Amino acid sequence: MLREVYLYARARSLSRALFIPALFCGVSLIHAEEAVVDFSELDLPEPESHWNGETGEGGFVSAGFLFPNEYTDWGDGFYSWDGFAYSNHTDTETPGIGNQYSAFSDGGGGVGDSPAYAVAYAGSGSVEVEAPRDHSFSPNAIWVTNTTYAALSMRDGDDFAKQFGGEDGTDPDTFVLTIEGVDGVGGVTGEAAVYLADYRGDKSEIVDAWKEVDLSGLGDGLHVLRFSLESTDVGDFGMNTPAYFAIGRLTAAVAPAIFPDATSGVATKRFREGFGSYDDTYYPWIWHRFWGWIYWSGERTDSGILFWSPGAGWVYGDVEVGGYYFSYARMRWWFYQETGQQAAIYDFEESRWIDSPPYSEP
Repeated sequence: MLREVYLYARARSLSRALFIPALFCGVSLIHAEEAVVDFSELDLPEPESHWNGETGEGGFVSAGFLFPNEYTDWGDGFYSWDGFAYSNHTDTETPGIGNQYSAFSDGGGGVGDSPAYAVAYAGSGSVEVEAPRDHSFSPNAIWVTNTTYAALSMRDGDDFAKQFGGEDGTDPDTFVLTIEGVDGVGGVTGEAAVYLADYRGDKSEIVDAWKEVDLSGLGDGLHVLRFSLESTDVGDFGMNTPAYFAIGRLTAAVAPAIFPDATSGVATKRFREGFGSYDDTYYPWIWHRFWGWIYWSGERTDSGILFWSPGAGWVYGDVEVGGYYFSYARMRWWFYQETGQQAAIYDFEESRWIDSPPYSEP
């Protein structure tokens, strides 16, 4: 079997050695870029209007971030939606579900110069914002507020929900938005909690303006922000308080994800077949189980990636076919294998296994 692998690698080295360096010639190293999600690019036909998924796209995108939406037409004029809508409504006075698309903010409208904002309905328990395709991100801050529907329901009560504080204002009611960071393998990296209403102690507060929330503690390498709501007003069928909130702006540092389909690693944070175990917490510097610290160029072809190792120099990894690495310093192919607690490369020129990264000098 080893001889077949050797012959295959030799054939690849002869066919690829001529064009692999040219493939990445002139490539500039990519770093994380700052993204500002403020919904200003979203098209609404006129003032006091909204999009709720009726046209069937399944969501919308702002600054590359995906805001999913699930819309159902029940017929006879009845519909339901879940996830995210976007809006430019400014009505902060009309109660009830008919005003579900208005942010409860001073003067109405979005954050800064943007008239638009996102409205979230977490009818299924939580909603998620997804990173740009094939990217991860490090969130900096988010601006949130109540919707008019939820705020007036808490302030005054309605047919379904109580007045926060109760009749004498002493009930310690709360309405809390929890924001979780989720990495590419589904792990929660951290969370931040925002009180959209707080009647504990001597407080009687309902958020009525865009509130900036620091998300830097959620960490790096995220693929999803997950939002969930919790209220002290709960009935037989769950939360009575309308499960709505609004997002006016999100800022984050966005970087290409090395492998969006990576799974949880055993020896490190992530694992990708053909590449091995690694931790990209400090992207673009990556800790690899075998190579140690490597710097990823940010470029990926259909089958491979290019990275720099302090010991081995520039290395091309053909990770789709499985574990083949080309060394520019030595002009040869290696085969990487990771099993159990061992990781090593097979050097075809020297016909031996190497259990530590080779240096760039032959």
